[in-house]
Amino acid sequence: LTLALGLLLGGLGAWWVARISLRPIRRLVHDISSIEAASLHRRLATAGLDAELALLAAAFNKVLERVQAAFERQRQFIARASHALRTPLAGVLSQAEVALRKERSAEAYQEAIADIAAAARESAAVVDGVLAQSRADNVGGELRREPVGMDEIAQALRRLFSPRAEQLGLALHFE
Repeated sequence: LTLALGLLLGGLGAWWVARISLRPIRRLVHDISSIEAASLHRRLATAGLDAELALLAAAFNKVLERVQAAFERQRQFIARASHALRTPLAGVLSQAEVALRKERSAEAYQEAIADIAAAARESAAVVDGVLAQSRADNVGGELRREPVGMDEIAQALRRLFSPRAEQLGLALHFE
């Protein structure tokens, strides 16, 4: 009877010590499980942890910092891509709407299609540029910069916005 009671008390004591010893680990598991994409700014508290658990929590916090930075780069990339594509796509839509608004000659349709194709090529170039920027961001590289003549930019803007300006009864002039 004494042996059975001793085993029972020893088992309960061991369970109680293990439960108290594992409390910091359960707290870390709970804190880690509650972190989501919207709460990447949160960090694990290292105060009151044993040295080994504090090292583990600090390492996890560093991982969280890198994940948060990656999410921010992705958010910025999406914002840049959306902004960069909005203008050329608006130009394509505007040119197509103007071309379809009234009956035109075959030459006028061909000119409109050529303008739409040019705007589509510009959109493709924007997509290529945004993807190149994304790759450079992901590997930490630098983009190769090249000079671009203002003449080219002015002509691209004229192609993009002339149909819409014409539709609104406006005239565009570039100097």
